[in-house]
Amino acid sequence: MKEKVKENLSQSFQDPSEGKTGSNATSPFIVMTNEQLEQYCLRMVDGVITALVTVFGLTDEKEKLVSKREAMQQFGVCETTLYLWGKKGYLKPVKVGNRVMYRTDDINRIIGSNI
Repeated sequence: MKEKVKENLSQSFQDPSEGKTGSNATSPFIVMTNEQLEQYCLRMVDGVITALVTVFGLTDEKEKLVSKREAMQQFGVCETTLYLWGKKGYLKPVKVGNRVMYRTDDINRIIGSNI
């Protein structure tokens, strides 16, 4: 599985060398403007997300995940409430690495049942 993630990541990233300036082409340093660095970082994040979606097959709507912060905002609750809901089985968290995420279909189910 690691090889599949590496392959997808390597296809997603581009070399930021378009930001190189100066006559020293063999320098190990890359000179970039803030905007170029920001764009490169955004491409990296998009590449990681794309690779993870591809590897883990998170393509259909019911398997989309939101962060803990997004879930807190959608419900208007604090982190402790989400934790207690998870313990009670009301809204089960999904661990992705060391991050706690929540399924959008679970959130929509709870919001829909309270309308």
